[in-house]
Amino acid sequence: MKRALIGIAATITLVIVAIALYLTLTDFSEYRTDIEEAVTEATGRELRINGEFRPVVFPPSLVAEGITYANSEWGADTPMVSVGHISVKVNLASVFSGPIVIEEFLLSDVDLLLEESADGDGNWTVGEDSADVDIQVKADDGVPVIVRHADIENIRITYRRPDTEDRVIELQSFNVRTTEERMLAAKGNGNLDGLSVTLAADIGPIDNFRSGRNLDLNLDADLSVLAITASGNSGNPETLEGTEVEALITSNDTAAVLELFGVEANVDGDLRIEAIVTAEENNPFISLDMQVGDVEAGGTITTDGNRIDFDLSSSSLRQLGDLADVKDLPEGPLAAKGAVIISGDSYELIDVTIETSAINLTTSANVTIGSDEISLNPFAVQVDESDVSGTLEIGIGEAVSVSGKINSQLLDLSQFSPAEEVESGQTTEAVAKAPTNSKSYVFSEDPLPFDLLNAGSADLEVLIEKLIQGPLQLDQLKVNMNLEDGALVLASGFSVPDGGDASGKISLTSQGESATLDIQFDVSELRMGLGEGSDRSANEIPLIGLSADIQSSGDSMRTVAANSNGKILFTQGAGKVDNSALGFFAADIISELFSALNPFAKSEPYSLWECTVVALNIVDGKSTIEPMLAQSEKLTIVGSGTIDLNDEKLDISFNTKPRRGVGVSADMFLTPFIRLGGTMSAPRIALDKSGVLISGGAAVLTGGISFFVKGAADRASGASDRCAAALAIANGAEIETEE
Repeated sequence: MKRALIGIAATITLVIVAIALYLTLTDFSEYRTDIEEAVTEATGRELRINGEFRPVVFPPSLVAEGITYANSEWGADTPMVSVGHISVKVNLASVFSGPIVIEEFLLSDVDLLLEESADGDGNWTVGEDSADVDIQVKADDGVPVIVRHADIENIRITYRRPDTEDRVIELQSFNVRTTEERMLAAKGNGNLDGLSVTLAADIGPIDNFRSGRNLDLNLDADLSVLAITASGNSGNPETLEGTEVEALITSNDTAAVLELFGVEANVDGDLRIEAIVTAEENNPFISLDMQVGDVEAGGTITTDGNRIDFDLSSSSLRQLGDLADVKDLPEGPLAAKGAVIISGDSYELIDVTIETSAINLTTSANVTIGSDEISLNPFAVQVDESDVSGTLEIGIGEAVSVSGKINSQLLDLSQFSPAEEVESGQTTEAVAKAPTNSKSYVFSEDPLPFDLLNAGSADLEVLIEKLIQGPLQLDQLKVNMNLEDGALVLASGFSVPDGGDASGKISLTSQGESATLDIQFDVSELRMGLGEGSDRSANEIPLIGLSADIQSSGDSMRTVAANSNGKILFTQGAGKVDNSALGFFAADIISELFSALNPFAKSEPYSLWECTVVALNIVDGKSTIEPMLAQSEKLTIVGSGTIDLNDEKLDISFNTKPRRGVGVSADMFLTPFIRLGGTMSAPRIALDKSGVLISGGAAVLTGGISFFVKGAADRASGASDRCAAALAIANGAEIETEE
């Protein structure tokens, strides 16, 4: 029996020795072609080993030179990876006992091109299913690999995106050594986008990698504009007991640091970030203290698996806004807290709240950010007395989609659009020199978003119980947006507290490389403008009417405007008009025009108007204003003209006349004849004391509304009441002219 066991042992020993001799003496380099073909077939890209190829199984080692791996078909005509030399020697015993110990690792002359296409594809994605590979490493697996000696030289990594400059990282040298104290010492240098980088680190002792015990760490890195230091120990890897690592990031040029990471911000001064990593209930706990320019911030971050809880604050909301180039935010602290759950390629924000005493802001939301969708379900924002809440789903895949329901009990936007006050001393000459818009056209020549219209979808419902903007208040404002199969429909409606309502619908339907537009809008007997503190009663506010019926088609807003046909009618009944509110409701040029036409606008808080009637008839983009009448207790303003939407030229003339019997002297009207010219993007007001505009342009002024201005130089004709006649003309009735 004993001899049999000895024989068996001897046989096994001979087999092991024979296998070892075979693995040691066999030349595996002859498998070069098989390896090249297998990788090429599996990935669809060519792998070539053009130099020495010497794999050894026993003891494990590898030497390979002249390796190239092809780029994507759509990428640059250069290899994605090229390696001049790589060699590896592995400790044989560690293969069986773990962790694997690499006795020597040499790598040199490497070029790696990471390229992104215009469609967002990366050349690092290989094969159809590669993006779905989920590699997970258990927390208790320990350190999988220990490198005792490494030399890396001449490594170049280029990151390339369309329409941007290449970002280049060069590692000139990096080596790892085991010191006499059994510490791993690493040193390296290189450059990042032209900035020199140096690194020195010590971590160990190396025996603790095997046992999973505490590791000491010391690190110093210098990126020219940024210095990083870290020191401490890792503690128990299972309980994190004893973990304490302090890190410090400093710079005297914050803007340069942000630019290094592709962030543009309006910030100067020093950067200092101090972080202390400890443990709380067996989870990493990070305490932060930051200064970015003049902004001070801090807080805590706790991690538990894939969940990150944060509680952060800043001393100044205004200074944070300055960093992002958002001006005139109020002064005051800002606090934000919540949690982030990271799952694959999606991020879920839970119970996020933001508070600031600067503007009495509070917000909370559950947000999910995925690769193809952003979801806010639910969210709520409170700013002072204003509130917005609801749900919102935004699809950002190949087809953009928006759906959700948004509600508000009160939305006060007054502080975001204050009325511009007109200085009481401003002269009519100053009005005539109003600044102009530098844009060529108001309506853009850019093509309509046909891709979005045809591929996108929307189902959005907005309900605002009360909307306040300056003196304007709307109740029960409803907006519904629906986009499906290239047809966009916007429907809205609202009412006002003192009576009246409005409804409208805009339809834009894509038809190939063109679109049709249909606008229907109707305002009935609205009383608008009774702001808080007003001394007017509700029945003193004039009733407003507005109707629009417009159809058009085109491939841009310019062509849609030029092809439009339809009619717009604006009416205003009797009442007191707040002169100070004109600048809020209309563009500067309209407010200035009103001041020029009405000499009482600057000296009286209100104008007592009897009526306003303005009708626009649009034929093939040419809008004819016929009639135009505004009549108060003291004056009558008549006019006519055109707005040509083809070239956006304005040609509108006005004549202001005092009314008889109201104690107004004609001498008060030094410049009764006014013309609005120029273009919609650069309008100009011309004043003429001599009346040349009337005598030189009588045909224009009398066209279609001759009963208003027959004998226009006779200013006394302004005494008559013509409101009913103007409205009749606007509705197509025939009116006898006055002689």
